[in-house]
Amino acid sequence: MMVRFFSSIKSLTGTASVEMPHEKTMGDLAKSLTALYPKLQFDNDVLILINGANFHSLGGWEAGLKPGDRIDILPVLIGG
Repeated sequence: MMVRFFSSIKSLTGTASVEMPHEKTMGDLAKSLTALYPKLQFDNDVLILINGANFHSLGGWEAGLKPGDRIDILPVLIGG
């Protein structure tokens, strides 16, 4: 599955994208990604999209993943 990193997240990982083996849930994928990129932290400052949808609306960390899913990880943007 393709995982894409944007903005400051891309700086933490040192890459714009990575092809990852299939994981069953977003929580499993997050564990694999933090093992691969120790500086990557999944906190409230990170937005995760699964095929363009916010992962919270798909079940959060228990959101099921399918081969071929596209995961986008980007910083939350705040401002006015």
